[in-house]
Amino acid sequence: DEGAVFTVETDEGTTRFGTLDDPGELPSWLPEYPDAEEMQTAYSSEQEGAKGGTFIFQTADSPDQVLAFYRERLEAAGLSPQETTTTQDGNIQGGSITATDDSANRHITVTITPEGEKTRVGVFFTDGQLCRDRLDFRFSGYNRK
Repeated sequence: DEGAVFTVETDEGTTRFGTLDDPGELPSWLPEYPDAEEMQTAYSSEQEGAKGGTFIFQTADSPDQVLAFYRERLEAAGLSPQETTTTQDGNIQGGSITATDDSANRHITVTITPEGEKTRVGVFFTDGQLCRDRLDFRFSGYNRK
């Protein structure tokens, strides 16, 4: 079952909040991590062809491997990723990667945090202007206009 979900449907589109087992169809430019475990969606929205969302997952891969995967895939998709990392004794312990393509109204922020033997990954994305405008209003910290 999809767990606790709150759905809002209007003539403009659908927004779902809660613990969803599947983030739905992701935009083609958004890389899907190959070794993702326990993927859950906290938020997804589709409105007039625009899409946005937040999902989390875990992997047995190291934070460095996750950062490298997203860096390579986002560059291949034509975005220019910027990284922030946390290191301890010269080893990457976690961090984030952010990439924006203003011409196509695309944005992604990936946060990577070690959690015991696993790495926890959070992904926030917007794809399309309508959705981006509404998310900028709600999450002003991500405003990239």
